[in-house]
Amino acid sequence: MIPADLGSALANHLWQSTLFAAVAGLLAFALRKNPARTRHWVWLIASVKFLIPFSLLIAVGSRFGWSSGPALSTSGFSVVEQVGHAFTAPVHASPAVIHSTVSVPIILVSLWISGFLIVAFVWWMRWLRVRAAVRAASPLPLEMDVPVLSSPALFEPGIFGIFRPALLLPDG
Repeated sequence: MIPADLGSALANHLWQSTLFAAVAGLLAFALRKNPARTRHWVWLIASVKFLIPFSLLIAVGSRFGWSSGPALSTSGFSVVEQVGHAFTAPVHASPAVIHSTVSVPIILVSLWISGFLIVAFVWWMRWLRVRAAVRAASPLPLEMDVPVLSSPALFEPGIFGIFRPALLLPDG
């Protein structure tokens, strides 16, 4: 069983990262007419966020004494603190309330894992399809840095593979 502290921290990180990914998706959609490198940077920053939980950033920030500078409004700080610890049970809560808040992170983590498994399965099926097309392809006599293959599959031209990349072109 996952300890309550670790479970709530994991649930916080997962929902915050999901929210951050949704915002990054909306931002990338809004920037669709900009160069691809702009959208790449949006998704790169979102990917880095997945590695660093907000609660860790808040804990690191609380170690510093921010006595100088403009004072933050208490409502803004309250929102940031609530986002950072959404699934933390209140100290003065009864055991029934604590039990109900512990089950919410478990439900959310289960939903997130289910979504992750569905997306991973779809990607795996697409990878198998591309792999089969590369294996069924025949080599073309072109002088290139990577092997050039002609495939009967209906794919657009592209480089496929990480360790043994190949340029896959449609027949004809």
